[in-house]
Amino acid sequence: MFIPLTVGGGVRAVADVQRLLNAGADKVGINTSAVLNPQLVKDAADRYGSQCIVSQSIPSAWATTGSLYPWRPHRHRT
Repeated sequence: MFIPLTVGGGVRAVADVQRLLNAGADKVGINTSAVLNPQLVKDAADRYGSQCIVSQSIPSAWATTGSLYPWRPHRHRT
């Protein structure tokens, strides 16, 4: 049985994606950085294939207002 391993956390650059894939991840999750830097998702998918990149949906507040409210990156640290 094959179960693909998705790893994320702290992914802020394409080099981070490469590091995680080299460490054995099958897929890389990009979440906060996807909101703050959407180009990162495109660049990573272009380089490694869209099958390797996993991301959350952009919150509807961001899509309609351009604001991260009520969702905030690193909210757990405040």
